[in-house]
Amino acid sequence: MCPRPLGQQFSTWSLSKLRDYLIDSGYLDAISTETVRRILHERGVTWQQPKTCKASNDPDFTSNM
Repeated sequence: MCPRPLGQQFSTWSLSKLRDYLIDSGYLDAISTETVRRILHERGVTWQQPKTCKASNDPDFTSNM
């Protein structure tokens, strides 16, 4: 589920944000980020880091490769 309908100011979850939300909302007293990851994995949810790509604005960059 998207975090925004739950009153969060961000559009995607990170494991630490999900952990903090579960604790702050009173669902749990404490849980580690690794436990959140493991529970999601056991239920078929895989967690992937966003991938970014950075390119050089140097016109000679590709010619030096």
